[in-house]
Amino acid sequence: MKKRVFYKEIAYIFGIVFIAIGVALAAKSDFGVSMIAGPVYTLYLWLNQFTEIITFGTIDYSFQGIVILLAAILVKKFHLSYLLSFATAVISGFTIDFFFWLFLHKVLPDG
Repeated sequence: MKKRVFYKEIAYIFGIVFIAIGVALAAKSDFGVSMIAGPVYTLYLWLNQFTEIITFGTIDYSFQGIVILLAAILVKKFHLSYLLSFATAVISGFTIDFFFWLFLHKVLPDG
């Protein structure tokens, strides 16, 4: 019998893509976003009134960076996994920005 192989990297990429699609679709539908993305989305909507330079993804990974920094300060150590978590946040932020652009401006009609 052959051994099944599970590629964690593929699951990681699919997970980030599906979360980004879900956040972008929830924002487009005006039903609201989850409790996890809610504070960041609220900050995005507030800042978007003043400038359109800052995107949702940028605020998302900046917010997660602050949380990671606070965690490092609280435990009084810096682990390599914190840096990898921030890398995941940056990748997730760019993916969310891509799907925001795609769904809000290109694919889905208004209404």
